[in-house]
Amino acid sequence: MGLDPWTLWSLILLIAALLAGVMLFAWWLTPRETALAYWSVAFVLLGLSMLGGVLREHLPAFAAIQLANAAILLAYALLWAGMRCFAGRRVSSLAVLAAPVLWIALTLVPPFRDSVAMRIALLSGVACVFIGLTMFELWSSPTRHLRTRKILFAMLAMMWVLNAARIPFASSMTIGGKLAVFSDARLAWFGLSGIAITLFLSFALIILVRERQEMLYRSASLIDELTGLLNRRGFLQQAAMAFPRSGPVAVMMLDLDRFKQINDQYGHAFGDRVLALFAKVLRDNLRQSDVAARLGGEEFGILLPGTKLSDAGRIAETIRRGFAEVTLAMVPDGLPQGVRGSVSIGLSLAELADAGPQPRPASSTLLDAMVRQADEALYRAKMNGRDRTEFAVFDPTRVNPAA
Repeated sequence: MGLDPWTLWSLILLIAALLAGVMLFAWWLTPRETALAYWSVAFVLLGLSMLGGVLREHLPAFAAIQLANAAILLAYALLWAGMRCFAGRRVSSLAVLAAPVLWIALTLVPPFRDSVAMRIALLSGVACVFIGLTMFELWSSPTRHLRTRKILFAMLAMMWVLNAARIPFASSMTIGGKLAVFSDARLAWFGLSGIAITLFLSFALIILVRERQEMLYRSASLIDELTGLLNRRGFLQQAAMAFPRSGPVAVMMLDLDRFKQINDQYGHAFGDRVLALFAKVLRDNLRQSDVAARLGGEEFGILLPGTKLSDAGRIAETIRRGFAEVTLAMVPDGLPQGVRGSVSIGLSLAELADAGPQPRPASSTLLDAMVRQADEALYRAKMNGRDRTEFAVFDPTRVNPAA
């Protein structure tokens, strides 16, 4: 014997309430994620709207028709608003409230108010619009590296299809001019399908937020907080991935001259300003494809893929002169003029040939070898008077491919 509509919809309402509770709990755990706040309210509104539909015979018409359905539209609008917020885009309150307000206004017009099929068609159509906008925000947001993105997109697509399917069958969902979804057990498949999709959707949204947070934490562990450049760990990871398979490449090691004296004479706060300023000099003079990092203390490293000897020398000279100029503009307290900063640079340069079928050392192995050679060149620059650049030519054939 099949379940009666009240039993089915009671089960659906219970699941909806649990989903709303899960979303609210996830928001409570991560209050800084404003997107979860939008989605939590959306799931609460979906539950309330279904409750209004189940109890429509016991509620005033305004509550069962106007308010319950306006809650559905507001829930879909908040789903879209949450995705915009997640993507870092501005949310318009007017755009969020427009659909439910217009719905209430339309239900005051007799031809629309008295046609259940028209109401179902319009409600489903507007829901499809908001779901489509949510899918667009998800796909165009900077989340392509998150694994949950495709799963969430598929859930939204299924929800869009479910709502779109209601439009051509709107008339069949009525009996005697009244909505039959909540009273006819044969139509309970709509509610069961919707709640199943919503169940997966809610968990996908939570996982999406958690996955992005984990990615941000991992990224933060690779960044030097003072300069905003990569740290040593980040440099070794990013530089190994950016290391070219063939063609010219350069590795540059840089060390600020007499930095300890600057710290001792003018204070660590001034020394931190010097480090941050040097990082800005690097950013201003490097390409987007270059990988720069603060390796520790006053030591920095740069990978310059596709850079020949002449270009690498020019970049090193630009950095050296640029740093001297900007530090002269830094006037410590109690001094009439700035402090001229200088930097010593060691360069390792290589021309990588396409190995073809022959085995070649891993990129990380070649990178480590070039970093060591650049370090040796940097040491020579220090020994030869500082404030200069020393070059070294790297021979990749001398690196063991099995290393």
